[in-house]
Amino acid sequence: MRPKMSPAIREPPESRKIHKIKMVSDKYKFLLETPWQEAEVIKLPARMLAYLGDSIFEVGMRIRNMGPTSETAKMQHLTVSQMVCGSSQADFFSKLIEKVSPYEVGLLKSWRNAKLPNRPHAGFSRVEYARSTAFEAWVGYLFLTGRHERLAELFKWCMEENNERTLSRQESSTPEGASE
Repeated sequence: MRPKMSPAIREPPESRKIHKIKMVSDKYKFLLETPWQEAEVIKLPARMLAYLGDSIFEVGMRIRNMGPTSETAKMQHLTVSQMVCGSSQADFFSKLIEKVSPYEVGLLKSWRNAKLPNRPHAGFSRVEYARSTAFEAWVGYLFLTGRHERLAELFKWCMEENNERTLSRQESSTPEGASE
């Protein structure tokens, strides 16, 4: 026999708004029909923004990576997986913090310094985890506040950075004297 749910769980609280997502014709954009107020977004915990930002970043990178290409679905998945992993996001954070406005630097640093889980995350250090969380929180912030142009710039920049990293890895793995 299932336990009864309290009425508070079944119905959303009056204070909670229902936010609708609106798809627009530009294939690189998806946005909220009504963006949140910045003051509302800034009150959210960094890990909650990062939770949303992680999803938005992955969907954004998948959309940007799609197109009439000869890549298989598996290859597209591998390409996107390299960009959305925590270590890549931490690397994006380290490079971006030098390129953004002072206001955005303040936000990124506050999210980077937010409380982290006590147990270490498998596969990368606490510093990388903190940086990737801040990066994801920024993506969540940009999405919720309706800054879709800034988000599109970020997605484009990340794709370019990833392409540069891929090329430099390929060049460094090519044996010297090998012809192309």
